[in-house]
Amino acid sequence: MNELHASGDQSKHFDSAYDVPASVEEYIAMRRRGNSANELLEEPIMRRFLREVPGSRCLDLGCGFGHYSHMMAEQGFTVTAIDRSELMIEAARRLNAHEAIQYQRTDISEADFAVDTFDVIISNLVLHYVEDLATLASQMHRWLVSGGTLIFSVEHPIYTANMQQLPPPWCREESNRWMVADYFAAGPRSGAFGIKHHHTTTEYLTSFLNVGFKLSDISEPCPDEKAIERNPKLAECLVRPVFLMTKWINLK
Repeated sequence: MNELHASGDQSKHFDSAYDVPASVEEYIAMRRRGNSANELLEEPIMRRFLREVPGSRCLDLGCGFGHYSHMMAEQGFTVTAIDRSELMIEAARRLNAHEAIQYQRTDISEADFAVDTFDVIISNLVLHYVEDLATLASQMHRWLVSGGTLIFSVEHPIYTANMQQLPPPWCREESNRWMVADYFAAGPRSGAFGIKHHHTTTEYLTSFLNVGFKLSDISEPCPDEKAIERNPKLAECLVRPVFLMTKWINLK
């Protein structure tokens, strides 16, 4: 999830942000306006990655309010959609209900499925909340069929690197620089929705390569003129990438 504001509370925010109705409503309202970085930068790449993906069974890992779950259902998939937040699951059932979607309140760290359960796994801006990336990658490898597709987006490691996650504006209007610090110091960072975990680009890639995934596509979305016209704040994303997006094929 794209974090537009930072918090100094590192201990409580992760346990409460997605369980506070006002915070969840504010986030969903931002997304539904359709002019955030999620819609203007990330979603076009997600749609390209998802084009003509084979199979019929999808896992949406950290589904939020069900935006991509509904998209997959409309493409003909049966979707298992999980999220740790009861409020997000309730919103998904209300806003993105579909007969082909089963929404479940489940924490990623507690999720478990049988071998070869899914043809496609998608995860939208969630894996930067996962501390043990290698274990989750291994689980995804088991859950996916041979030749299955994994698509995930995360906050870009350059974006998550700084130990001190500064609030917007990310850079001053007259600045053309973005400070990057602590890049190789993997570990927790404070963010708007709680404690996330910084992983380097190498760690993201090797965690999945090492368990048997083949990298199929990769993108660091950059705003074009139309995106900046719709949301001038996205000009800041010309300074540094905000998302890292990858598509993988499962090899068994």
